[in-house]
This record gives sequence, C-alpha cells and structure tokens, in this order.
Amino acid sequence: MVYTPLKRITPFSVFVGAFPGALPTLIGGVAATEGFGEVRFFAVLLFLIQFVWQFPHFWALAWFNNEDYARADFHLLPSRGGKDDFSKFQILLYSVFLLFVSILPFAFAQVGLLSTSACVVCGFALLLQAYNFYRFSTNENAKKLFLVTLVYLPVVQLALMTKL
Repeated sequence: MVYTPLKRITPFSVFVGAFPGALPTLIGGVAATEGFGEVRFFAVLLFLIQFVWQFPHFWALAWFNNEDYARADFHLLPSRGGKDDFSKFQILLYSVFLLFVSILPFAFAQVGLLSTSACVVCGFALLLQAYNFYRFSTNENAKKLFLVTLVYLPVVQLALMTKL
C-alpha cells in the first residue's frame, strides 16, 4: 500500500521497500529460536545485511531497466534524474557500507574468522564490480553488478549461518 504508489512519487520508495524485503531473514531468525518468537541480535544483524544489500542490488537492476521504469513513470534510481552521477555514487557508497555491515557479526562476536573472511571476500568482489560500474556506467556493467549481488547474498548468509 505504500511501496508501489511511492514509485511514482519518489526514489525513496526503494528505502521503504527494503524493509519488507529484508523481513524474511529476520522472521527466519525468529522462527529458528528455541520456543519460537525470540528476536536475537544475530537475526537483527542478518536483517541489516539484507536491508543494505538491497540498495546496490536493486539500483543495478533499476539502472539497466531505467527506460522501462521511466515509461511507467517509476522513479527507482536514487536520483530523480535517473542515470546520473548521484545515482552511480549512491550505488558505490552503499556497496562500501555493505562491506562494513557484513563485518558487524564478527565485531559483535557472533561469528568466527572463517565466516567473516567469506563476507570480506564477497564484499570486496561486490565492491570491485560497483567501482567498475561507477567508472564505466554502462548497462552491461550494471548487469554484471546485479549478478554479483545475486551470488553475494546467499554465499554471505550461508557463511554467517555456519558461525565458524
């Protein structure tokens, strides 16, 4: 009721949509607790990672589909101007932020070095592709970034779930 109508009004709709997009991770974390229903800090961290991940993921998708979205009068890139320097910078900035957020489970002693190493490797792979996209902002590079985000999330989530 909020997300879809906002698409025609403001790029802020992506932020609004990121909440329900990340909720399955939090809900799964709650469901996995003993007695069902306890919100643990680790589940909140998983939610946060998936929440931040959605920005480079979706904005890469929005970049190479921008013309279709514009025909529907949807504003889904971070800048109302669409494919501009601000949108490119936001994609890169959120990719950097994602790398830092993915290290939080280690910083809060929720996982070990092996899990964190997987997060860092995946984070740098995503960040490298985001930087390549920032430098050469083609639809092809946006598609490559999108594909990297598709690999990133399940690998990071699996690594974190091992807690090694």
